[in-house]
Amino acid sequence: MMSNTRIVWAAFFLLAVPCIAGCTSSAEVTEADMTRAGDALTPLKKELFQALTWAMNEGGPERAMEVCQLRAPEITQLASTDGAVIGRTSHRVRNPQNKPEPWMEVFLNEYLANPADNEPRAIRLSSGEIGYVEPIRTKGLCLQCHGNAIDSTVQVRLHELYPDDQATGFEEGDLRGMFWVKLPAT
Repeated sequence: MMSNTRIVWAAFFLLAVPCIAGCTSSAEVTEADMTRAGDALTPLKKELFQALTWAMNEGGPERAMEVCQLRAPEITQLASTDGAVIGRTSHRVRNPQNKPEPWMEVFLNEYLANPADNEPRAIRLSSGEIGYVEPIRTKGLCLQCHGNAIDSTVQVRLHELYPDDQATGFEEGDLRGMFWVKLPAT
């Protein structure tokens, strides 16, 4: 018969060591979770892009700022359905309400350290929820409000709407921020 000590060590090597090497446990995020989170973001990304494109075409950067300030929070709230909570954040926020939660900062730092990385990421949070992120890369159109050479009238309006704005100085392709999703625990 095996001694109790040997049983404990055998159980450790059979259970713990493979997990250290990368086994899938019930606490890890599954492909189905990743798909569900990515699908939850689709309406927000689509609606926000359409609203900003319309605003830029209709009234330029000033109209786009109004969409960002007034319409984007509404679009975000409407996209948060079926228990999913959705939002945007950045390492340089325009709206202080979009400040990243601590779990998001790790991913922001990873994307900043690896500029070519556009892969979604997810983690199981201590609450059991799934935290999911996708990077937002700065597009050419975004530079009118987020770039280095912003028109003076746009700068004045930005300062009126966002006195503590940190979201300028970007170049095309830079990490502008992240979309995020928190899915309820399953």
